[in-house]
Amino acid sequence: MREQGRERGQGQEYPRYHLGEQRADAILRPLALTLAELETRAQHYLDRLQLVDEDRAAVVAAHGALTAARAELDTLWQARVATPQREGGKSR
Repeated sequence: MREQGRERGQGQEYPRYHLGEQRADAILRPLALTLAELETRAQHYLDRLQLVDEDRAAVVAAHGALTAARAELDTLWQARVATPQREGGKSR
């Protein structure tokens, strides 16, 4: 639930980071890069650790989920980067 200049999350109120509007491409790219790091870590575990079949399957599934999530964020980021900006920093 939003209030003037604040958001509620799990019973706490948080102040806004910025007064002005921000662009999604500035937020999505760091998220995608963090998922890429986790994806690399999961692959490292698969390449180097000895795991029982059930655990290997779980790490493979996690790697797949990270890969899919990162690809989706990359797509969203590309779409926002391609969106021109209006005067005052607002996208069209």
